[in-house]
Amino acid sequence: NNAQKIKNFPVPFPLAQMIFVMLVFHWFLTTLVVATSVDKFYWAGFMSFAVILSFWSIHYIGQELEQPFGVDDNDLPIKEMQKDMNSSLRDLMDPR
Repeated sequence: NNAQKIKNFPVPFPLAQMIFVMLVFHWFLTTLVVATSVDKFYWAGFMSFAVILSFWSIHYIGQELEQPFGVDDNDLPIKEMQKDMNSSLRDLMDPR
């Protein structure tokens, strides 16, 4: 039942599009703010990279969690889950 909820209610496209636009805006704004705030260029580059990488990583993790069904390495093992469910149903229907 919960798996169907995940599949049937994806993140709305306008929300996903706005998140992407805001991440791009954050990317440019962060580099400008850090470049004007930090004296050493290598620290500015490192700090910008670390912050931007973390936000984009969270974004891509969310995209992967939004589509948990498929054949990718990180997708849910649907066949094994179905076999387990069938085994449980057979055990429940056993007239012992």
